[in-house]
Amino acid sequence: MSLAPRAHSSTRRLLAAAASLVIVLAACGSDDDSSAGSATVTTTSAASAAVTSGSSAITVLDPAAGAALLAKRAGEITVIDVRTAEEFATGHLENATNIDVQAADFDAKVGDLDHAKPYAVYCHSGRRSALAASRMAGLGFTEIYDLGGIQAWVDAGNPVVTG
Repeated sequence: MSLAPRAHSSTRRLLAAAASLVIVLAACGSDDDSSAGSATVTTTSAASAAVTSGSSAITVLDPAAGAALLAKRAGEITVIDVRTAEEFATGHLENATNIDVQAADFDAKVGDLDHAKPYAVYCHSGRRSALAASRMAGLGFTEIYDLGGIQAWVDAGNPVVTG
């Protein structure tokens, strides 16, 4: 579902920019459990939110929809854990690559990836994944899935791996 209705391209660009700003603002602040509920986007397993920005699209999925997507498109979607290396080592999604969104070289590292391929990003509670998805959209990635936080993933009974 697109947030921008059929309209002139300048209106769609303005709406896409506003939606991206909302995502970035929601991503600001700490990523701890005490404040996670106040700004985390929540969807049901039957629905997802999509934000379009030019040719880039961010789709926000809850744990059930995220798990179903990753199972259906196994090997096709690159999963990126945007937490720190220390957090990643405590448990992550299978086959995830760790690229810390708070590191100075985040844009350079993701910029080296194929922008036309699909990517799924997640963090601890959903704040940093929203920031990462927005930054990736700004870099021209065309298919981005925001899985939110690994905490909700685990709470939903989905598996994680360590090491």
